[in-house]
Amino acid sequence: MKNLLVLGITLLVWANAINAQSIERSVISSYGMSYSGNGIKVDMTVGEVVTFTGSSASVKITQGFHQPLVIGNTCLGDFDFNGSVGLADLLLFISDYGCLSACGITDLDNNGAVGVSDLLLFSAVYGTVCP
Repeated sequence: MKNLLVLGITLLVWANAINAQSIERSVISSYGMSYSGNGIKVDMTVGEVVTFTGSSASVKITQGFHQPLVIGNTCLGDFDFNGSVGLADLLLFISDYGCLSACGITDLDNNGAVGVSDLLLFSAVYGTVCP
């Protein structure tokens, strides 16, 4: 009976450890960087082959290990990717307001948090239709 109890506790601990793991997007490399400025954006890692990025008016296709967080509509403030910045986007923004790390697409100024500066950027584009 004691062996069954020890086995049961061991299985519970082991099952809990399995559920605690998660898979994150990551690249193992000796060096990598992202640069954005002067109308261009470059993401790279050492050891990655040169890849092609194709795009049209509504679709962007990228290749390689170092992928951007969001692929799709790049219209500022269009969080639901419906082609305009409206009420649904405002509700998504409000739900993330006050986030302090890993805030995702609602972090419009890319400073790691969603705050007043993001609210000012969002209010400037609210009501616009994406090109």
